[in-house]
Amino acid sequence: MKKVTLPLLILAGLSAPMGAAAQDGIGDVIGGVARAMITQELDRNAFVQAQGRNSIAAYENYLSSFPQGAFRQDAIAAINALRPGSVQPVQPVPVPSVNAAASAEAALGLSAARRVEVQQQLTALGFNTYGADGAWGNNTRSAIRSWQRANRFAETGYVSAQDLALIASQYRDLGRAPVTPPPSVTTPAAQEAALGLTRSQRLEIQQQLTALGHDTRGADGAWGNNTRIAIRSWQRANRLSETGYVTAQDVALLSRQYGDLRRPGATPPPVTSAADEAAERALGLSVSERREVQLRLTLLGHDTQSTAGTFDRRTRQALRAWQRSQGSTESGYLNSDQLRALQRQTGG
Repeated sequence: MKKVTLPLLILAGLSAPMGAAAQDGIGDVIGGVARAMITQELDRNAFVQAQGRNSIAAYENYLSSFPQGAFRQDAIAAINALRPGSVQPVQPVPVPSVNAAASAEAALGLSAARRVEVQQQLTALGFNTYGADGAWGNNTRSAIRSWQRANRFAETGYVSAQDLALIASQYRDLGRAPVTPPPSVTTPAAQEAALGLTRSQRLEIQQQLTALGHDTRGADGAWGNNTRIAIRSWQRANRLSETGYVTAQDVALLSRQYGDLRRPGATPPPVTSAADEAAERALGLSVSERREVQLRLTLLGHDTQSTAGTFDRRTRQALRAWQRSQGSTESGYLNSDQLRALQRQTGG
């Protein structure tokens, strides 16, 4: 049977005729269902995290957070198996999780260079990632799902070790040159790399794009999927080739347009600083913990439209909306104080 999501159930309920008393109670019903679903998901994620650490302290922490959790007995069994004198090594208890594929990919520890290589291989095989920069955003995930669908695998959008081996094998079968193009090959990525842009120059270009209406969702000098989308949007607006990479001519035109935009005494609009990103990175959020943040934001009315554990453009928008409601700077990035506030507001 096809799974019916909560929003669809809510819409179906609202479309049906109801009396005044039913209308008064519908909000409580929906809120109760939503909280129950999120509590179950938080319970699941907490136990998955405990399994990942596989220590007595981790399992005890799970039990203190969810004393009546669905995996209480599993946690107790794992603690008993880990205690000194136990002759049976603890075996992780399988937990169904929509995030299993993401966790498996994270465990591979792929380097940035390896991610670039996979993007190039997928594109060569006909599954365009729209850029090869090592940052796996929506375009790369979509390409991975398309490749998985073509090869009759589960369409998770995340790769396994077996997937990587097959992608490499299929690429070799094409009889193409090595993945890394020689310096003489002129590609949009190679042209941009040849400019030798510094981090401060990249940050400045992100600020210029955002000021011109092509939001990079933060200015930190690191050009990921959001910046590439903004570059393509700017190129499309200027009737240029939509590569997502800048040329020397692009940089010069951007600078001129930004200069024309500014008025005497005006300052560029506020943008995410490198400090904001560093503060979130210092939290060391796991994929499961990121999913919890997305669930909590959605519970508070700021829908991230996904709970995959990836902070994409929609999650950043939801974070900004929540920060606005708190009277905080709308950076779209979390710090430790904001994370605690988010947890308090959603109960736990």
